[in-house]
Amino acid sequence: MASSRGGLAMVGRILVKLAEGDPISVSALAAALALPRSSVFACVRALEGAGLVERDGARRVSPGPEAARLGFARHGIGALQGPTAPLLTVLRSDTNASAALILLSDGQEMALVRRRASWDTGETRSVLGLRSLEAQIHRTQDGRRVVVRLRVHPSAKKTDLALAATCLDRVAHALKNALDKGNPSEFQRA
Repeated sequence: MASSRGGLAMVGRILVKLAEGDPISVSALAAALALPRSSVFACVRALEGAGLVERDGARRVSPGPEAARLGFARHGIGALQGPTAPLLTVLRSDTNASAALILLSDGQEMALVRRRASWDTGETRSVLGLRSLEAQIHRTQDGRRVVVRLRVHPSAKKTDLALAATCLDRVAHALKNALDKGNPSEFQRA
């Protein structure tokens, strides 16, 4: 049996920890998991080579594209994996709003892909007047909903909100089309 400190158990613990939140340094990851830094660095390097994790400009680690592929497939929305990140990146750029693909289920929500605007620190309580726009992509047969959500800057003008809503609708339409073509029996039209 594998030790909880090495091998597949370590890979599992690292991936679970990364799925819990924001990007994290390898040192902080090792400390959080109470694992040797050298072992975590070696494991992260191997996971990075497999595309299961990736590093940002600050060398922080987060789930990579192959981990995302597994997550999308797990929720029956594999057809969204390819187009979501580029579409949300354009949506963020065009609207100066944070964009996310969210899975809603039983009162819980999970961000599958998130592109934060430069002003967005991720703190929802500290930003007064934060506004959100949302477009439902689909509803699964078991009641889960897939939505695209925009967090709009609190000082956005009405014209900015109108532009954001129009851009959101276009992205939602493109994602609906991708999903309908990729998973015709899994989803019902929203």
